[in-house]
Amino acid sequence: MAARTPTSPTNKRPTRQRTYDRLTISLPVEIATRLRADAKAAGAPSLSAYVAETFAQRTRKQTFRDLLDEMFRENPMTDEERQWADAILDR
Repeated sequence: MAARTPTSPTNKRPTRQRTYDRLTISLPVEIATRLRADAKAAGAPSLSAYVAETFAQRTRKQTFRDLLDEMFRENPMTDEERQWADAILDR
């Protein structure tokens, strides 16, 4: 629930700060069914909570990946470093 903010001077009712935005999306039945099953298996309190957390995780991963990409563009790995990393990652 959004937190109440002080009463607006032009309105005697307390105003609410908006913290959520409602979206409506359409998905193929197979994807929607899988999404609901995944949310239930994860123990999410709601489908919305599951989607929000999943997207937040993806965003964090993408941001980290972008950071690594930038770092390696500025300082490319040597062949020796790449071989070491591949060995560690069992590639």
